[in-house]
Amino acid sequence: MRPLVGISLVQTALLAGVAVGAARAADPAVELLVEASQVFVREPFSVRVVISNFRECEPFTFPALPDCDVEALGPPSESRQISIIGGVRQDWRSRVHTYELTPRRAGTLEIPPIEILVDGVTLRTRAALLTVRESDAQSLLSVRVTCGTRRAYVGQQLDLQLEIWVKPARTASGPASALQMWRQVLGRRSTWGPFPIPDKFSNRQRDGEACYVYHSQVRYIADRPGPLNFDDVAIAMEYPVRFGRDIFNDDTPTATRRLRARAEVDPVEVLPLPQEGRPPGFSGAVGRYTVHASASPTSVRVGDPIELTIDVGGEGPLEALPPPALTQQPALTQAFRVPTETLAGSTQRGQRRFTQVIRAKRPDVTDIPPIEYPYFDPHLGQYVVARSEAIPINVTAAETLSSADLTDSAPTARSALRPGSEPVDGLRGIEVNAPRLLASAPLVRPAHVVAATVAPPAVFLGAWVGAGLIRRRSSDSAQRRRRGALRRALARLNGAVALPPQQAIAAVAAALAGYLSDRLNEPETRFSGPAAAETLRARGVNQQIATELRTLLEHCDAGAYGGLTGDAHALAQDAERCLRRLEGEDF
Repeated sequence: MRPLVGISLVQTALLAGVAVGAARAADPAVELLVEASQVFVREPFSVRVVISNFRECEPFTFPALPDCDVEALGPPSESRQISIIGGVRQDWRSRVHTYELTPRRAGTLEIPPIEILVDGVTLRTRAALLTVRESDAQSLLSVRVTCGTRRAYVGQQLDLQLEIWVKPARTASGPASALQMWRQVLGRRSTWGPFPIPDKFSNRQRDGEACYVYHSQVRYIADRPGPLNFDDVAIAMEYPVRFGRDIFNDDTPTATRRLRARAEVDPVEVLPLPQEGRPPGFSGAVGRYTVHASASPTSVRVGDPIELTIDVGGEGPLEALPPPALTQQPALTQAFRVPTETLAGSTQRGQRRFTQVIRAKRPDVTDIPPIEYPYFDPHLGQYVVARSEAIPINVTAAETLSSADLTDSAPTARSALRPGSEPVDGLRGIEVNAPRLLASAPLVRPAHVVAATVAPPAVFLGAWVGAGLIRRRSSDSAQRRRRGALRRALARLNGAVALPPQQAIAAVAAALAGYLSDRLNEPETRFSGPAAAETLRARGVNQQIATELRTLLEHCDAGAYGGLTGDAHALAQDAERCLRRLEGEDF
């Protein structure tokens, strides 16, 4: 019996130790976590304050730090844990506060202990002492806007170039590719101003080191005097500093630096339009323009409408081109009646077209005078007036009727009415002839009643039967699509291998989307990019397969960017493996 007693004592001691350990593990604690291994000037990094195993926690304030900006990143995240040991229920919560710190100068950055009241007890985090280094971000990421001119005027159209310079990071196999580096640019945190997202890149040298330069261009209209600036252009990037391998054995970043670069703009001074020499009728056009005018018809009577068409073309912002001020051209208004409303224009074949209806005032008018269009030429720095050619027209006097003509014609018009139909106060007489009224009354026959009673149900029955046949045929068609989905997708993959790299990658993406389209009997356009993987997850497909498909589609989308291509043959093989795994899923 003694051995049994000894064993029970040991078990009791072990259980007591576990209970004590559990009690100690449930003690509240606070901790300060710095997620950055290196801290640089003007580069934000994250700091977390973790409060664990508590029941009640009072709010606290993150301390202000000298020469460092502190910003809370949203509300804290919270989790809850419930355990029952020996019939005793214990409830703990954990909370994480995340802050973004941005040092403003190099040196030492100290985060003092933070006091937090937890379950009635004041707890303190450990102090953190960080060394802030001068940032080399300028050599890793820089943004530049070039214009090609040093002087411009308000309203002038400028051709701007956006250049994003990125130094390639080093991987175990060599420099990262342009596509790998571009993936680290954060589109949601970047602000592009008037520029579209870059669609091409080039290789350049800077200070003897290779760089990738991503290009974007836009036509921009200077809208205010002063130095040209683009403070709203800032590019954010998670610059990789360490790489690992993903499931496709490709290099993938495992540690990054958060960089943000604002645009450096070549010095361009925007000048206001001068008041001196401004011609009458100038409406704000800036550039170089020509004017052509046409009219229809050209043979009219006094007061007849003439449609005047004015085409303005040349070098400048045609979409924003103001209309000509026709009412301020005396040669035109002296001979023609011109409406005063503002003209609406349309852009056609590289020209801005305006139309207006004018009317000749006198029969001695022989032409429509040249239409003037004043504009400011920024290359010459002065105002210029463009003129169209005069348009010859033939105007005759309008016909008139005397009072005698009106009096003589009245009886003739009245006599043309048939007897009995003379209007009285603009109304004709009421028909009172009984035979005529009875003869026009339609008869309702028994056949009409039968048709009105039987036809609607018959039409409904036919429509119901037809809809059933259509549904049955549609179901059969969907079943045929599902059965042949894999065969068609594999055929497309086999054909993709023989194509050029960029077309092959697009064909792989089309094969994947076509397979999902056939399996689910839906349009192929619904399964592009991340939407395809989300659809599979929603239908209960294995998480790993959905993630693999998403990665494949991202590789395919990246292949269409700026001519960057990978190994299309390997991508097709990965796609085939993914399709065969999907074939075994029920969705």
